[in-house]
Amino acid sequence: MPRFWVILAFIATADAAVAQQATLGAVITDNAAAFRRQVGRRVTYICPAYIPLTGSVYGTDVYTDDSPICLAAVHAGALRAGTAGPVTLVMGDDAPSFRGSTQNGVRSEGYASAYPSLQFDLGGPPGQIDWVTSGARIPQEFTGTVVVTCPPRGITSNKVWGTDVYADDSLICVAAVHAGVITLTAGGPVAVTPAPGAASYAPSTKNGITSQQYGPWDASFRVSTPSGESAPPPGDRVTRIGVGVTAQGLATVSWAAPANAQNYVVVRWNAADAACCYNVSPPGGPLTATQWVDTVLLQKHGPYTYRVYAQTSTGVLAGETSIDWNGTAIEAPPFAPTPGSGTRVTERAPSNTPTVTEAPATPTRVTERAPTSGTTPTVVERLPAGAGRYRVTLTGVQVTVPTNDIVDNTDGQGDEIAAAAIAMYFERGVDAPQAGRVGTNATFGSISAVRGAEYGDINALRKEADRVRAGHATTNGGGLRGQDLAPDGFAPGTSRGTPDARKFPLLVWEGVLHEATDAVLIVPSIWERDIARARLDAYVDGWLRGSKDDTLRVADLQTHLPGIAVSQTTINPAAPTAYSVADLAGQVLDRPLGLTDQPLVVEYHDRFIVLTREKLGDLAAGRYQSLAIQYLEPGDTNPVLRSDYTLEMRIERLE
Repeated sequence: MPRFWVILAFIATADAAVAQQATLGAVITDNAAAFRRQVGRRVTYICPAYIPLTGSVYGTDVYTDDSPICLAAVHAGALRAGTAGPVTLVMGDDAPSFRGSTQNGVRSEGYASAYPSLQFDLGGPPGQIDWVTSGARIPQEFTGTVVVTCPPRGITSNKVWGTDVYADDSLICVAAVHAGVITLTAGGPVAVTPAPGAASYAPSTKNGITSQQYGPWDASFRVSTPSGESAPPPGDRVTRIGVGVTAQGLATVSWAAPANAQNYVVVRWNAADAACCYNVSPPGGPLTATQWVDTVLLQKHGPYTYRVYAQTSTGVLAGETSIDWNGTAIEAPPFAPTPGSGTRVTERAPSNTPTVTEAPATPTRVTERAPTSGTTPTVVERLPAGAGRYRVTLTGVQVTVPTNDIVDNTDGQGDEIAAAAIAMYFERGVDAPQAGRVGTNATFGSISAVRGAEYGDINALRKEADRVRAGHATTNGGGLRGQDLAPDGFAPGTSRGTPDARKFPLLVWEGVLHEATDAVLIVPSIWERDIARARLDAYVDGWLRGSKDDTLRVADLQTHLPGIAVSQTTINPAAPTAYSVADLAGQVLDRPLGLTDQPLVVEYHDRFIVLTREKLGDLAAGRYQSLAIQYLEPGDTNPVLRSDYTLEMRIERLE
């Protein structure tokens, strides 16, 4: 039977270490094996909207406790695929066997032996969390309220940041005591509502709990006394959703504003391949406008679903629409989805009766029909001549010299780092002064940003909930020091595991490049985590929102040159990233590694790589090329700066 990693917290008892629920939010690999033998325990998690509909689920109605919670919940009908929401599971004893089946788009396996089990409760009372459970990892697309129960005889803790609005890594039950919702002695039900991040969190002492000051932080929650009526479940009540898509796959989504709407979240996925093409809006918090530009290109032809969630004063509303994109442009005016050439558009109305309009398709891919032994031909698709599909990943980091670490180590022993990358796809234009150059009429196509999980000491006081252990600064928690590698077991020139949105190998970009037509600009970076991550957010925001004209001109420095190389300059479309030495010495905010070595003010110069079909022409399908990117701070004139890191990037040709 497979085993999946799950974040745990433990408390010591006279008999054994009893597993506790660490976070209210769940990731797609979390399972319930930690609660094994706690028969009858009810556990509530909030699952994300994107759940690949493939994985090792065992059972039907009754599941093995090491089945992925959220995927099993979709199979059981406790969670709708593509919708973030709470699920409550009940731990069981050993079941004699488990039956496999296919339900709700998920296939489960059978298992013929006895094994610890769980079931999902679709309508019972809320699940119990623990006094060490934080509000971390609640999916951004979940904007509703969930009711959980805190057990009696609670514990006090200083892991609470804020007043009324709490940083999401605060302990929920302790925050509820602070807010006067429950008491330490009795515990009780608590309504938890996610909230946007805040610039600061005010400290206070209330009801015997002293909360701490902090800020900025990127996600929050509120606690309140349940009203006795749960928030209305998401329903198809956001209407008149329109999706327009360019031939390059850049989509714009718009919708009508429901009454009393406060903000929105949009989720997109490929309806034919749940493991592909997921995106969620936006990087900086819920939307306030009734339009969203989906800056991550649609790279794969087929049906896509866009689902819009609206947070209103009375609950969460939702609606969705589908498009069938085949590489031709889809025109859709705001609030009125109109089928474009070669499209199939379905809007799901509140009546649940879909309206379907179809038009003939004109595919841009070459289709061949190969003969078969039967009467039904096999359809084989291939890319047109002069095109290739490629994938770019960041595979790992090597530490030669660590940074001058923060003195009090609240962020962990040794270094803590996170990789990030920008991918900007653009058309080179037709008036290029010479072959391979970027023309004056070059057009920006799309831009996406990926920010990886933290790697370092997992026993730190302040860290993201999914920090990954890496390094040898401590014997039991990790932390990066000289000669360490992240992830653990990484060997330069190799890649372990499936490309991921958070962990190494970190998926940066995947798409098609055409000869003498387009290009993609890749800007990788490594960030040292101190106490807050505001600088990385600002850096990414500058890329997503700034003008791309100057960036395209800088990209021309590399586009026409043969081969793949790393250039270094200030290419961020926002203002140059500059820091004072005094600010760096304080070690409060995160910073990029590889700063320039200056006495008073230092700048960060982006490392960037431009990829074109011509540069990658010798790369055969199924082969890859690795590129080592150095981030060096010699510290000759500035004692605050000192580090030497190498980030490895892999470029693969898929077809």
